[in-house]
Amino acid sequence: MSNLFYIFADKCDKNPPLLHHTYQRVYRLKLGYLLLNEEINYVCHQQDNETWHIIGQIENLPLLNYLIFSHFPSNKELISGELIPRAIRRYGYNIIKILHGDFCIINEDAAGKLLVISDERHSKTIIQGIQLLSATCGNTPSALQYRKINADH
Repeated sequence: MSNLFYIFADKCDKNPPLLHHTYQRVYRLKLGYLLLNEEINYVCHQQDNETWHIIGQIENLPLLNYLIFSHFPSNKELISGELIPRAIRRYGYNIIKILHGDFCIINEDAAGKLLVISDERHSKTIIQGIQLLSATCGNTPSALQYRKINADH
């Protein structure tokens, strides 16, 4: 499974071009679009004026559930979509260090600014998306406002 995704700023007044047939899902962001292929796991959680986009697979969510709720869920229990935002608010971004899997978390604030929480592999994908934005819409890469947090630092 490839967790390749692209983020487009909405500076062009048209829908983003689908660059390859594998990008079959397009999600609207406040200031752009998120393009994903069909195979990627994707969860979106909205709370107050924030939106959390979780891309990929996090393998040890039951541990995170225990840290937040002091309860290990059974196999039949669903883990809430608010778990990641709640954990980050309680423990800060360093909580991401304990998570295992191949994932990227994007926080979109009320103004549409993106906070990307990822490892180095995902940051390369984000840079590709920004370069693609520049080539597609004629904007400079700074048109997409984001800040990357590497969980290793």
